[in-house]
Amino acid sequence: VMTTHGYQILPQLFVGGGVGFHYFVDPSDVAIPIYADVRTDLLNRKATPYIDLKMGYSVVAITGYYLSPTIGYSFKLQDKARINLGVSYSLQNVPYTFLWNGYMWGARVDCSGISIKLGVDF
Repeated sequence: VMTTHGYQILPQLFVGGGVGFHYFVDPSDVAIPIYADVRTDLLNRKATPYIDLKMGYSVVAITGYYLSPTIGYSFKLQDKARINLGVSYSLQNVPYTFLWNGYMWGARVDCSGISIKLGVDF
């Protein structure tokens, strides 16, 4: 779950910032990414492809850098309301503890994944 707030600088350029809530199943933990967001609509039409980039840092239980580029399609409903459907790659740097041969090793690793995003602009 994410929320982004900002300003439509040009008809095809949005700049803002936001916060999210990410739950990891294994290990059972939470990341709260705080990020800057830049988005461009490729066409100035009712239906247009878009590119979005979120960059930031996660706080709370899981800390580390956060990066999420998205490509998708946006559909204008009425006035300024839009529905967005995109495919995203998310990269989250997380602390991880390895147990090998009776020794514990701490390190930072990158967790990544692909997701489908559904959003509403208004």
